[in-house]
Amino acid sequence: MDIFGLGLKQAHLQALGDADRIGRVRRVLTQGAYTARAGLYPVVGDFVVVDEDERVVEILPRLTELRRRAAGGSSDEQIIAVNVDVVGVLEPLDHEPNVRRIERGITLAYAAGATPLIVLTKSDVEDDVDRAREAVRESARDARVLAVSATEGEGLDQIRDAISAGQTAVLIGASGAGKSTLVNALMGRQVMTTSEVRDFDKKGRHTTTRRQLFALPWGAMLIDTPGTRELGLVVDDDALDASFDDVAALADGCRYRDCAHESEPGCAVQRAVADGALSAARLAGYQKQRKEMRWLEERQQDTDHEERARGRRFGRMIKEMKRIKRKP
Repeated sequence: MDIFGLGLKQAHLQALGDADRIGRVRRVLTQGAYTARAGLYPVVGDFVVVDEDERVVEILPRLTELRRRAAGGSSDEQIIAVNVDVVGVLEPLDHEPNVRRIERGITLAYAAGATPLIVLTKSDVEDDVDRAREAVRESARDARVLAVSATEGEGLDQIRDAISAGQTAVLIGASGAGKSTLVNALMGRQVMTTSEVRDFDKKGRHTTTRRQLFALPWGAMLIDTPGTRELGLVVDDDALDASFDDVAALADGCRYRDCAHESEPGCAVQRAVADGALSAARLAGYQKQRKEMRWLEERQQDTDHEERARGRRFGRMIKEMKRIKRKP
């Protein structure tokens, strides 16, 4: 199997069925790389079957889907990448790590069915890397936390160990987090354009304008993505509980099953905050994500209700037109 099929899983092979079709499997390395049959919309990371003209005729089952909500208060969803095993959540150390953004990245990773990996970049500008790691430890939970400097080559061996041969990882983070620089360092050559971060606000420009997949030298694959100002959630209760397993465990002791952990009597989570077993900031991060998730559910219900109402109106209109047509 060449670069285009790298990362195929047993489930994909089973879906192919006919061994002769394996030779027609391609991995989508960039958006729009292939012309697809009407109704097919391959995205980066997809495994597709092509015909003799290299035209997509089938998309193999997606084992994982990393999604986010579109920016600007919309409830629309965007697919970031598919068939990924690891989601690298990048946070630079040229300023204090944004633990709330890390938490959101972890939740999205669990919602996708992938393993979160926290990568603290630009460790060469941080005097106390251990302190920086400790600052995100509560938010990271069981996720592995690595501190790397792509420019100095520090910590790259840990990245190679965290993304095994045959696995696909995707990098997410804000502009200026160092995604493209890290890709270049792991590739051993410059494949992505990078830019300087502004000194006054530590923000970078969007040097990556499209999602792109690379084959790493040790047999893993890596998807670089454009920087995001916000990571809108597209999650469910299971993903939220996995990301905040400490809060979920405490919630089992609450008096009420539907406790929001705000001011309800007998709330075990609030008691843990009062006792110092859980930080108030950690609970605030959980509550913000939970409220966003509930808002999305309500928006979806409203949308479904409106679509049903529109369907009923259309049905009544058709009946009325038929009635008028039958009149002598």
